[in-house]
Amino acid sequence: QNGTYGSVKYENGVFYIPNRRATSDNDIPKQSGSYGLNPIFWERLNKLIQDASSQGYKVTVTSGWRSYSSQRSLWDKSNRACSERGKWVACPGGSRHGFGIAADLSFNGSSCSGGWDCNAAAKWVHANAGKYGLTFRMSWEPWHIEPAQVSGGSFGSCNVSC
Repeated sequence: QNGTYGSVKYENGVFYIPNRRATSDNDIPKQSGSYGLNPIFWERLNKLIQDASSQGYKVTVTSGWRSYSSQRSLWDKSNRACSERGKWVACPGGSRHGFGIAADLSFNGSSCSGGWDCNAAAKWVHANAGKYGLTFRMSWEPWHIEPAQVSGGSFGSCNVSC
């Protein structure tokens, strides 16, 4: 499985993303996994989703890979203040969604925007994600899941105006 997938290199369990922002859709191509995700990340996530289903929980992907232009649109349409925007919407070209190594989930039909423990499905997924090499890196976004081992992505400050 070691190899290069779009602009992401995968080696010995670690996903390496470039230390420069994408500047166009061509920089971050859709991947071959479902939802345009990196196939290794998707394999892990799909196993988690299947195992959650076997426990009686419905976990679905609500957002996977995003093009540079779709991330730019989310940034431009955000109504958050400039000082807060980057916490909730990744700067265009720097989102892990764009690199195909992030997904947003729904747990029994809820994004759990009020907290990761909003229902039994969310509790199970959050408790078990590490067993699949996955993590919920941003506590304020309990729906956002990524690989546990990611290196790189030192982009500096966002150079896109609000």
